[in-house]
Amino acid sequence: MHKKKRIETTESDQAWPQELGANCEVGKKLRAFYASIQDEVIPEKLLCLLEQLEMAEQDVKQKENDSGGVG
Repeated sequence: MHKKKRIETTESDQAWPQELGANCEVGKKLRAFYASIQDEVIPEKLLCLLEQLEMAEQDVKQKENDSGGVG
């Protein structure tokens, strides 16, 4: 028994088997949507907030290590 395998290509028509019908169209649209999101620039404010979050998490870990893991 042969399993059908999805072939990774840049051409979405070849990447999805035809027997998926409407699901094939949904997949194509989702792929295009996600590709457009990947191309968006991350706002500077969000990057700053993520950096602040990372520093705060490191501070908490450091304090836990300094106090012997209690807290």
